Amino acid sequence: MPIILNKDNIKYIAQMVEAKSDTQIRVDLPAQSVTVCDKTYLFSIEEHHKQNLISGRDMIDQSLEFTPHIVKHENSIQSWLV
Repeated sequence: MPIILNKDNIKYIAQMVEAKSDTQIRVDLPAQSVTVCDKTYLFSIEEHHKQNLISGRDMIDQSLEFTPHIVKHENSIQSWLV
């Protein structure tokens, strides 16, 4: 998932990396921030995307959380293939 920063912030980060190839870029997902050298930039991300990244879940894992509800619904409807 891309982190969206404004053009000037991206330009600064690129300049820092070009000037010093071992520049460290820290992405703090819970705090929704990117830190490069002495500057920290905030970014927004939808809460469910953030939680999925933090917990290592993908969209399939997220869908499987609803399995009990899906099964309950499927069991409550009349089957047309009898």
